[in-house]
Amino acid sequence: MYDKNSRQATIRELVKAGMVHSQEELQALLNERGFAATQATLSRDMKAMGIVKMHDAEFGYSYRLPYETESGKSPIPKSLSSEGILSIEFSTSLAVIRTRPGYANMVGAIIDASHPDPVMGTIAGDDTVLLVLREAYPRIEVISSLSAVLPGIEFMVKQ
Repeated sequence: MYDKNSRQATIRELVKAGMVHSQEELQALLNERGFAATQATLSRDMKAMGIVKMHDAEFGYSYRLPYETESGKSPIPKSLSSEGILSIEFSTSLAVIRTRPGYANMVGAIIDASHPDPVMGTIAGDDTVLLVLREAYPRIEVISSLSAVLPGIEFMVKQ
């Protein structure tokens, strides 16, 4: 029986090697290496490690680690090109960011990691990020805050 740190190190190794395209595949690869982990455990591990599902031209989708640093740690990147962002639209204290397929998880993770004051939190799917906004902030401040981590998003506002 291996511990959590060993399991997560193995997950990191498998994801970094580009071997993981589904949680079922990850579970099977871990079983081959002597780890017995439930799908719920894998989901928690992947969330804690910042692993996101991204579009992959060859396989459809695959799991990826956030950008690596020289120290080997995997922090969420501090910013992302707006190339994958299609639009942002507001409705009272909510905003919806539309992305290209596979980009939404990373966009949501970047926003959450940067803790912009106007944003209480995000929920991300494959190509959509829902932002829950604090009521005290006008849209212009939300956009200004987001543009610090998502350069160019100010040009994506849908009227």
